[in-house]
Amino acid sequence: MNNDEGILRSQQEGWQEHWNDIYRWQDTAHMVSDFAREVAPFLTAEAAGDHESPGDRKGSSPDTINRSLLSGGPAEGDLARSGVRVVELGCGEGTDAAYFAQQGLNVEGLDFSETALARGRQRYGYLAGLTLRVGDISQSLPYASGSLDGVYARLTLHYFTDKVTKAIFGEIWRVLKTGGLLAFMCKTTRDHHYGQGQEVEQDMFVFQDGHVRHFFSEEYARACLGSDFSIERLVSWEVLKDGNQVGFVKVMARKR
Repeated sequence: MNNDEGILRSQQEGWQEHWNDIYRWQDTAHMVSDFAREVAPFLTAEAAGDHESPGDRKGSSPDTINRSLLSGGPAEGDLARSGVRVVELGCGEGTDAAYFAQQGLNVEGLDFSETALARGRQRYGYLAGLTLRVGDISQSLPYASGSLDGVYARLTLHYFTDKVTKAIFGEIWRVLKTGGLLAFMCKTTRDHHYGQGQEVEQDMFVFQDGHVRHFFSEEYARACLGSDFSIERLVSWEVLKDGNQVGFVKVMARKR
């Protein structure tokens, strides 16, 4: 192990405890993300065997589903349970995973924080088809090859070295069925935090508070997917938050 790898390992271990503390003492927002709303029609289309870009679907509206999640009860018009299996990598308390499950998908959320998962089970335990389990997404994924219809990762793949990141994408490819959907979103090199802290690898920094961030570019996202995936959507953009530029890239791709 070289010095930078040792720094990253110790920083990431401390960062995991940092997030456990946050989940333990703070009540995080329980709003379904815009990205989950965008991805959901593609996942529900899997249940119909349709890999084309989905149009408007019938059933519960996103607002109805979101109100149900906040109130802790089922929404009217929930879709019947399908055979589609989806995994969220780095689910936190599982709000987006719960959103997918309430639309009839069989969803498993994977996260390293038992504290976050325990709170998620308390909040969303009433949902059929939702499982929240402890797991390290930087290791081999605990799923059989070709067993999943979808993998979803929002702001959870940009914490690892290039070697580990490429291995994660390899694992995602392994567990997806042919034609299965990968949807992920990361911070980009155009984010205002880029360049801060100690650079331990190209486009990867350890901040003073121990936070680790590997910033993506569109080119890097394409490199991670390689020839193993067919890209359906790849978009990067910036927004202003509290006067600072925040950069994102989002991708939807299918396993070849």
